[in-house]
Amino acid sequence: MTILRFKVPGPDDPGYLRRMREGLRFRDQLALGEPTPEMIEEMAKFLATYVTEPADYAARVEAMLDASESEFNQLLEALMGENAANPTKSTPKRKTASGTSSKGSPPKRRSGS
Repeated sequence: MTILRFKVPGPDDPGYLRRMREGLRFRDQLALGEPTPEMIEEMAKFLATYVTEPADYAARVEAMLDASESEFNQLLEALMGENAANPTKSTPKRKTASGTSSKGSPPKRRSGS
């Protein structure tokens, strides 16, 4: 059994938007149920660049192809951030049943009502 060890780039490491772009592309294709053998290979190669053990790149790609679903998801989430949102979209506030916004603030009241 090969042990996968990886180093996740920090917030100050260059390439953040590249990692987000690739991670979102892979995640979206998987969510649509449209993975292709070529996409799987690209994903393994992309993720292998962050694997530190095994040392050999070809062995890292093979280790990624042999990874479990949870190992794959952990690495992808770690690269994109645990609660990664699309950086090009804003998240709208929505009203909850209790009258508070999803951010937890009470609704604004009109003065004089």
